[in-house]
Order: sequence, then structure tokens, then C-alpha cells
Amino acid sequence: MDPILVGNPILSWRAPEHIHVRPNPRGLMISTILLALIIAYAVFTDSPIMAITFILIGIVGYLFVTRDPREFEFMVTDKGVVGGKTLYAFEDIHSFHIYTEPPLEGVLSIHSNGILSPFIHIPIGDAPADELRELLAGFIPEERHSPTIIDTLEKMLHI
Repeated sequence: MDPILVGNPILSWRAPEHIHVRPNPRGLMISTILLALIIAYAVFTDSPIMAITFILIGIVGYLFVTRDPREFEFMVTDKGVVGGKTLYAFEDIHSFHIYTEPPLEGVLSIHSNGILSPFIHIPIGDAPADELRELLAGFIPEERHSPTIIDTLEKMLHI
């Protein structure tokens, strides 16, 4: 990103978008059997669009669960927090919280003024959590963010 737009980097780190867990072979087999049954039903009831839809769902789902997570660069600058190619400016951030307990351990939560997704979760990877906390506390307040059921599902499904 352009340093003029994001500001001067103070702390940076790299982290995967989520912790990768290899799919369970038994779970893949059960999913494949269920999809095959649904596709067979679609063919039997003469619903080719339904069959094609579930074939595509199966292919995309398999590709999604078997791919390795992408690694992003994150940084705190004098203007805000940068995640990938997005700058979250300090004036748009209400508060932050660093989770240290399951299910969201090792995640920086930013409460922004976004309407659709007001909480942004950034993995901290190998970044020093105490140094990150002190740095952010100089710009924005720290408030406890309670994980929602969506956050827990997001962590369990690795999305």
C-alpha cells in the first residue's frame, strides 16, 4: 500500500487468515455421501438445475476446506490499523480488545463504525500482544468485546 495513505508503520506482523485444520476424512466421506444422495434425488426427480447446483456446492466446498489459508500482512501505523489492503483509520474505530481466551485467543477485535460488520477480527499471529495493546491504547480506548455466537461459529468453521 502507499505509505502516504496508510501512514508510517509502527508495528507490523504477518499471520494466516485463520488457523488451518485438515478436514476429517470421515466428515468428508459423510458429506460426499449426503451430496451424492441429494444429487441422485435431483436426477431422479428430473431437476437438472438442482443437481448442477449441488455438484457445484460440493466442488466449491471441497476446495474451500482443503486449501491452505492465505497469509496477510498487518500493521499499526500513525493513521490506523492496516489489514491486508484495508486501512481502518483511528477516527473510525470506537475501541479495541485483544482476546487471550478460547474460542478467539490470539485475535485483535476492532469495534468500528461499520454498519454491516462493526467488529473486525484480525489475527495477531506472532505479534507481541502486550506491545500491541500498549501501542493501540495510545490511540483508541480498550474495551472488552464479548464474542457473539457468530464469532464462535466463524472460529469453528475457520472462515
